[in-house]
Amino acid sequence: MDIGFTLGGAIALAIGMGLQNAPEGFAVSMPMRRAGFSRFKSWQWGQLSAIVEPIFAVIGAAIVISVYPILPYALAFAAESNPDLICDIATLTGASYVALGLDVGAVFSNNKDVESKFIEAAKNTYEDFHSLPLYSKYRKLIDSDLADMKNTGGRFGGAITAALL
Repeated sequence: MDIGFTLGGAIALAIGMGLQNAPEGFAVSMPMRRAGFSRFKSWQWGQLSAIVEPIFAVIGAAIVISVYPILPYALAFAAESNPDLICDIATLTGASYVALGLDVGAVFSNNKDVESKFIEAAKNTYEDFHSLPLYSKYRKLIDSDLADMKNTGGRFGGAITAALL
């Protein structure tokens, strides 16, 4: 009696599920076909199940593109209510990656007590952050004669000048 399941198929499925926790950039592909299905029908189901990924990638990109321009207004709106704390986490245009690498986030704060509490709380969630200085003398790197400020401060100190924006 063939019901279409095999021990080898179960093992392959278990291995595939275990690889869900593989590091980013690591991919495994295993062609599998259910017993009783033709190769063409198996191929059709494979194509149909894979179509979800690009559709949701486009939807996700559209959401990010549409929300990104309103973030400064959201921060300004939050500031109007005089909150005790506003925490803005951003990539700082990649400059923090250059300074600290891909696994450690940069923290800029004008309050050392809040900064240390944030870094300690992040450790509880297995996130790594490191403090970088808000060096006020770099503010002159983003001064502009034509506008309030430039959107870049030059090649060096990019993470700091981005945080000063």
